[in-house]
Amino acid sequence: MSERQAAASETMPDDRRKPGALKRIAAAAAASAQVFPDPANSFPDPVMPSSYFDPSLPPAQGLFDPLHGKDSCGVGFIADMYNRKSHAIVEQGLQILINLDHRGAVGADPKLGDGCGILVQIPHRFFAAECAALGFALPDERLYGIGQFFLPRDKSARADVEAAVAKAVDDEGLVLLGWRDVPVDNSDLGGAVKAVEPVMRQ
Repeated sequence: MSERQAAASETMPDDRRKPGALKRIAAAAAASAQVFPDPANSFPDPVMPSSYFDPSLPPAQGLFDPLHGKDSCGVGFIADMYNRKSHAIVEQGLQILINLDHRGAVGADPKLGDGCGILVQIPHRFFAAECAALGFALPDERLYGIGQFFLPRDKSARADVEAAVAKAVDDEGLVLLGWRDVPVDNSDLGGAVKAVEPVMRQ
């Protein structure tokens, strides 16, 4: 066993120190795109890097498998068990963001973070009314998609990006129905953020 293999073995739970376990784990991880090989530290056998394993994690059980674990800087999940749509879910999602005090990495400017937000289903009735006011109609629910774009502030550069989006949509055989300017409230952003704030369009 190489030194690298020994290091990986020492950091694994006891139930994973079986003959061939490292190769089986590496193969499973490779199949799910979990392995990112380092050319400078290649080794003959497909062994997971020792830093990949966290000995504090429990063994695989039920729907949990530490091989599929991800580190995230504060995540919350809100759902209705009966698939009922409600604005209360959005309100609770926003409360999660409030509870995650730092809301992303913060540098010297306490109002400069690395981003936060909530992911929700497309609110069809809302967008149908918004698009009607803009002069175009949406298809029925679930028959369209909405893209969220963070565009350059420069008008010329922004036009180039929008043209590229339109071409990509057309290349896929789809129809670009229209653009919507996203209302924003940047009153709480710091000066450093406002200087580079993108134009948000859907």
